[in-house]
Amino acid sequence: MPFRTFDSRELASKASISLKQLEEIESLGLFRPAARTEQGEAVYDEANLEEARAIQGLLALGYDLAEIRKIRRKVGMPAGKAGRARTRGKLLTVGEVAKRAGLNPRTIKHWEEQEVISPEAYSEGGFRLYSEEYVLFCQLIRDLQHFGFSLKEIKEVADLFREYHRISTDPEVVASLDTVASLEEMLVRIDELRERMRVLREGIRRWEGFTNQYSKRIGRLKSQVAKRLRNAQVEPPAPREARAEDPGEEPA
Repeated sequence: MPFRTFDSRELASKASISLKQLEEIESLGLFRPAARTEQGEAVYDEANLEEARAIQGLLALGYDLAEIRKIRRKVGMPAGKAGRARTRGKLLTVGEVAKRAGLNPRTIKHWEEQEVISPEAYSEGGFRLYSEEYVLFCQLIRDLQHFGFSLKEIKEVADLFREYHRISTDPEVVASLDTVASLEEMLVRIDELRERMRVLREGIRRWEGFTNQYSKRIGRLKSQVAKRLRNAQVEPPAPREARAEDPGEEPA
């Protein structure tokens, strides 16, 4: 599930702290943003909000930031229910993902509508955000389309990738029979994809040989036709003033 994000102003407002205090909190290392956009803008998550509220509570009790920093080092900050956002690093907008993947933003929007991909985070302003890994993921989706996969088939593959991520990041589900069945299905689909790629590689080799052979033949034929046209070309008539006088005409 995507997590909600906030910009600096939204976080400061919800935590009842000033932007200046937020800057000081970050400069002291009391917490850091969940991620940053490609433009370097901070992106905060629900866990950041809980931390900021805890810090604000200590400030209200009369502690200053230096004292809060010592408290954090010794006993830590109060744990919240929100947990930590899954993504740490840069977050990209749809336009940024599209640009880096060499795609049209409308293509990614269509994939979202078809539930082939889904954003990892969203802002209260309505921006959908993706981690940098989605650049490669979108390129892989485009490759599958070139391989002849339908969007329905691609969604099935994407669902398996999401299931793999869920299993690999949650050790509690590893020991279940459903997990074993899911992993087995992943292996089967990988084998199917390998076979499809093998067939494509054979076809590509055939077409490479065909196009190489016939491009040379066509080039030679084009040269022959052009040469015949040049040889058959009739010299244009000379301009009238350069012709000999017509004996049937009387001099002016």
